[in-house]
Amino acid sequence: MKYHIKGLKTFFIICTALILCITVPFFENGKGDTSSEVSNRAAPDHLLLTEICVTPTAGEFIEIFNPTGAPVPLDDYYITDITDYYNIVNSAPGYENQYSTDFVASFPPGSTIDPGEYQVMAVYSGNFMTEYGIVPNYCLQGNDCPRMIGTLGFIGNSMNGMLTNSHESAVLFQWDGISDLVSDVDMVWWGDDDDYRVDKTGVSIDSEFDGDGTKGNYKTDASTYPLIRNVQHNAGDSFKRSNISGEPGEISSGGNGITGHDETTENLTASWNFSTPASPTITKPLSAAPIIRFIEQEPKGNPIPGTDVTITANVTDESNLDYINITISVDNGPFVTHSMTPAGGNDYSYILSYSSPPMANGVGVKYNISATDEDGNVSRSDDFLYFYLPDNPLKINITEVMFNHTTSENNWIELYCHDDGNPGIGNSLLGWSLNDLDGTNDKDFSNIIIQTGELLLLHYNVTDVPDEMDSTDGNADGIIDTYCTGLNKRLDPVGDQAVLFDGESHIFDAVCWSYNDIIPSAYEQSDLNYTASFGQWFSNGTGDCIDAENVLEGYSITRNKGEADTNSKADWYPLDTPGPGIFYGFSDSFPVISDIRTDPQPEGGILPSMYDANITARITDDKGVLSANITWTLDGVPQSKLVLKDDGISPDEIADDHNWTGRIPGQANDSEVVFSVEALDTILQRRVSGSYSIAYRSPSSVPEFLMTEAMIKPAHDE
Repeated sequence: MKYHIKGLKTFFIICTALILCITVPFFENGKGDTSSEVSNRAAPDHLLLTEICVTPTAGEFIEIFNPTGAPVPLDDYYITDITDYYNIVNSAPGYENQYSTDFVASFPPGSTIDPGEYQVMAVYSGNFMTEYGIVPNYCLQGNDCPRMIGTLGFIGNSMNGMLTNSHESAVLFQWDGISDLVSDVDMVWWGDDDDYRVDKTGVSIDSEFDGDGTKGNYKTDASTYPLIRNVQHNAGDSFKRSNISGEPGEISSGGNGITGHDETTENLTASWNFSTPASPTITKPLSAAPIIRFIEQEPKGNPIPGTDVTITANVTDESNLDYINITISVDNGPFVTHSMTPAGGNDYSYILSYSSPPMANGVGVKYNISATDEDGNVSRSDDFLYFYLPDNPLKINITEVMFNHTTSENNWIELYCHDDGNPGIGNSLLGWSLNDLDGTNDKDFSNIIIQTGELLLLHYNVTDVPDEMDSTDGNADGIIDTYCTGLNKRLDPVGDQAVLFDGESHIFDAVCWSYNDIIPSAYEQSDLNYTASFGQWFSNGTGDCIDAENVLEGYSITRNKGEADTNSKADWYPLDTPGPGIFYGFSDSFPVISDIRTDPQPEGGILPSMYDANITARITDDKGVLSANITWTLDGVPQSKLVLKDDGISPDEIADDHNWTGRIPGQANDSEVVFSVEALDTILQRRVSGSYSIAYRSPSSVPEFLMTEAMIKPAHDE
């Protein structure tokens, strides 16, 4: 037994037990009335919560105990601190409250608790080890022990405590991952708020995982269990179960418990003590679990159909590793586990073949990594997801974010088009969207046309202004202004993300930021998990987001377009002079286009039909000119861009003299060409000139002049 009570305490407990034996009806089978059996003397037939520490924050933990005579697999067991945990079966409407200090967490795969064994779930593994000098069996946060899992539930990311001192509940429950109803195993509550009492009476719910469309109905929860204490325990102490051989006052049939008990009826004041020194017990001390340090996917993001994908995991452990496995689900099918192959050092790899199992365009592949050491410790990664998608011809990235302006009306996100995939015409953003995943800053783009080198700005929290549909708004600045209007339309400077979705609703690019590595809510953490699962951010750890504390008020974050997109904060830098088209490490000067000439020079804007026209423009840039083109329309219809060159090859005359030349082919009678010159510098900043026009007319419509008289100079000898 874990706790020993001697002397007078033993006497009073014996007296209390005798009184209970007298007052509780006794039947031949040793139980009370079968309609409301009371469990006072029988040994518990299910797991128990036995100790809970809520303060100090570093010492938070929950302890469980197996009083039965058999090992209990924990694969479908959960621990939570919320009272509507039964909503785990259905993501809509989801949990009523989901804060960064809350959790609904399952145990790592393969976990088991033996008869008579105590196990401890720490909130913060490193802090727990410092506080108590032992390694916990499980942890909500940290890398020193097997991590609890929030895949179907959730795990908040608060660093300031997960178990609320003043009022909270703790519930151990079981769910098979499919059924409508969960089963209570054990529960307690404490504090000054009656809202933390569990009561599922009248709840009907249909699991989204069983596919039958029929709701299950919970039995009545009497919900008569008193709280352990109406205030928190002292720092360094804990709430402790004083009775592991029974659950006083608990109704043992007709309830929602795993063995039919009504877990909401135990007399907690009789079975729990408070403010005694915390002493977490681990019957079988464990070594630290394997640490999965990073996971890499190559190619990154969403591969094109026909491509094999290599997954590499870096795993370390203080003892020997027995298994490194990858578990894969194709197109929402069953998960299948495969062994990973040593790839040198601490790396292990696996190649996901496109042909086996057969893949196809649009198929999604979900995978996770697990590691088991020789002591039986198991670690498991989060799930990652990619889709086989055709190579999108439209290449756009998020290149600057202003989330910390002095006024929220001046928050904005910049997109840059590297390649429109449709030269001379541009591409439509119909179906594309930019949002932060929590529903408050969503922007669906309509049929906006964007071209190579152009910028799109999404302005937040401004008056109702219509979007520009392309960059031909009279400014010739290569910028398309769009707007996200309404109350609360702003980016959160403490922690948020910007996510770009393509026309197929797949994440195309993303960036996140957090203040002191803390995302402000569990919702934001869930969003970050989702983004990372698409391979569009390096990790779902908040420490891998851009450090918002380094972005001063009035600064933005920007990236260097000369670097590869690693989908990590290494691409990004604070910028003290925010502005469209300003990229890290370079000036904000765009190419300069001047002295545009046409040869032959149109008379009155007219050239004879079928005459070629050489176009020359002087183009300079302090970073160098990468390319130049003629963008043009014929009778109002956009045409493919024509290349300008400065190579000394006809029609260009002298190489590298900053005079770039190209040729517009001659056109038929009564045609009209409207053209502009565009130039890109070496960091892909784009400048577009004003427009020029040429009208083509046949010789018969061009004024003719006849020679009517000539003076021939006489010779000197005449």
